[in-house]
Amino acid sequence: MNLPDTVKFLTWLNQHDGRVTVTEPEIEIWSHTLSVIPTDNVKEAALEFYRLHEDTKPSPGAIRKLAYDMRDRAHAKQSALTAKAPTPKNPITYRERNPELWDQEVTRGQQNYRDDLRNRGITPHAEECAYCRT
Repeated sequence: MNLPDTVKFLTWLNQHDGRVTVTEPEIEIWSHTLSVIPTDNVKEAALEFYRLHEDTKPSPGAIRKLAYDMRDRAHAKQSALTAKAPTPKNPITYRERNPELWDQEVTRGQQNYRDDLRNRGITPHAEECAYCRT
């Protein structure tokens, strides 16, 4: 929000709430505090401020915080709408469906590993090795 927008905003705000004055220091403070927030968002935040705090005088910091909160909520909402749902994991695995076949495949894999070692001329390195035991 730039300086001319700040003057317009404070004039608009003063028309509703006489406690907000349009003086040179007020304009500078409000302009500096709200400089990183777009003008439309500042106005929305002011409307939201009055909805939440009917009898409280708005301050630049309160409006800025509310504008940031509103921006973050909108971003989170958009992010939630575009996020992919996690793929559900199959509760019944191959091992749970076919325990006997699973054990056969594991045993066959161990035997293939031992045979491969022997074919390459590598002798099993220890009796306690689960893969190398004969």
